[in-house]
Amino acid sequence: MKRTRSSITGTSMAVLLVAASIAGAEEPVCPVEPRPTCRVSTRPQRDLFRLVSREGAPVERMLWKWSHGEATDSAEFGNMEDSGNTIALCMYMGTTPQLIGGLIIPGGCDESAGYCWRRNDRQTQKLLAAGDGISISMSLKPGETGRSEIRASVTCEGTCAKEIPAADAMIVQAARVGTTSCWESSFYMRHVEKNGTVRHENAR
Repeated sequence: MKRTRSSITGTSMAVLLVAASIAGAEEPVCPVEPRPTCRVSTRPQRDLFRLVSREGAPVERMLWKWSHGEATDSAEFGNMEDSGNTIALCMYMGTTPQLIGGLIIPGGCDESAGYCWRRNDRQTQKLLAAGDGISISMSLKPGETGRSEIRASVTCEGTCAKEIPAADAMIVQAARVGTTSCWESSFYMRHVEKNGTVRHENAR
């Protein structure tokens, strides 16, 4: 297995840039620079970001986990079963962070379109969606300090991937569009290759 820190001159990494393919979503609502004040994890070393691709296969997979977060109640996430609510997932790279891509995730439920948010008895909200070569799962778990959590997983078939330069520093933010509520992870990235699989993931 070959491992190198990802300040890799002359190489690139694929970042998912998902547009209007699911539930009529528009382009990602992400500011050019990261939002200045977002909730962070109380155990940032447990946060996770990973991009995975396999040689010869036009599929990218992105995984982000924000865990052990600062206190967040369910009202701050909003009722994602309501189509009037939207979560934006925004990605920035570089020591001077630059926006490299994002994903807008609208609320609502249209089972005929393969897109639906659900809320369980513990107030965790979950999304399962698929369409036009993209599948998304996301969960928003409210809780007191150290117990709130966000997970997002996206699988994309090539056409929604964007090539950008690799860099060491990365910031991932999720924000409830139209409000000041946002959640952030910061990472130092590394590049891993094994058996034809390429991963860009946070160093732990």
